[in-house]
Amino acid sequence: MLIENFRPGTMERMGCGWDALHALNPRLVMARISGFGQNNSMASRPCFDGVAQATTGLMDLTGDPGGAPMMAGTFVVDYSTALYAAVGILAALQKRAVTGKGDMVDVSLMGSAASLLMTALPEYLMHGTKLTRRGNRDRYTAPANTFQAADGAWLLVQAGNDQLFRRFVAMIGRPELLEDPLFATLSARMANVDAAEKLVADWVAGVTADEALSRLSAAELPCARIATIGDVAANPYMREARNIIEVDHPTAGRVPMSGPVVRVGGKVPDVTPPPLLGQHTDEVLAEWLRLAPSDIAALKSDRVV
Repeated sequence: MLIENFRPGTMERMGCGWDALHALNPRLVMARISGFGQNNSMASRPCFDGVAQATTGLMDLTGDPGGAPMMAGTFVVDYSTALYAAVGILAALQKRAVTGKGDMVDVSLMGSAASLLMTALPEYLMHGTKLTRRGNRDRYTAPANTFQAADGAWLLVQAGNDQLFRRFVAMIGRPELLEDPLFATLSARMANVDAAEKLVADWVAGVTADEALSRLSAAELPCARIATIGDVAANPYMREARNIIEVDHPTAGRVPMSGPVVRVGGKVPDVTPPPLLGQHTDEVLAEWLRLAPSDIAALKSDRVV
């Protein structure tokens, strides 16, 4: 298997394009990760995570309604593209197991970013509806937003669908709101979203964050304190669930890092620390390319590796 992340055409100029490598090894699975894809009018343009967020409209969906477009708080396109590539590689490996032949996997940052637009494209193309920034307000249910408690902490509260809204009004002792035409149905609450959210905002503002979370959780309403990274690092759950782990690094000692997300058979797989520069060079040259020790020594002497 070969994974490459060059701009399209680079591998071909080195004589290592798909056609050449596939001819040498018909079982090869080659994953090609690029900004705009391999064969189109924009393929040769440089692209990074932010470029893909901007070009696909993902930034226009992110931020406050009256503010500027915003990038996501992390490299969401880079990470999602890597996941799509992994899925494509697994599919190609399975195909090879059945047919004996490898294949090329083509994944782009633009395609990945476009897949994160939810219903924005079909809603516009079919109905002319233009989705844009809504801050933390949910797009399809109400009330569901972020609200500030009496002690200044911010909470996410989702009481948007009819079942959740019934629980919320029962919890705050306002069952008569279910008969109010402004709030009786989801469509009514979406049409009167400011008023619906004010119900939650006023209640949350009158209690501490701990009290609000306790009562919301007791009513089985989805809720959470908006945590800082420091809060997350200190959260015992993160280590209990192995979402934060520590590995032994040869130079840095014990290194904390994110734990593996996929658990097969309920087991957390072993995680190796990030390798040092050139740590596996000898292993790759000897085991993969079957070079003799003298050949490897010559490459090192000539500063090829």
